[in-house]
Amino acid sequence: MCELRITGPVLRGRVALAWRTDGPAGPAARTLLELLREALPAVEPGPPAETAATDRP
Repeated sequence: MCELRITGPVLRGRVALAWRTDGPAGPAARTLLELLREALPAVEPGPPAETAATDRP
């Protein structure tokens, strides 16, 4: 398995992933999700998009 290290600049944003919802995930998607769950800390979900957009000054 390959390892990708990001050395700079430091990531300061969120990563969004999208995939089809009309069937099971393929082997690559399952592996990617498993690796991401292990590597990234769990976070609380933010407010719904329509709320977040209206809360900004």
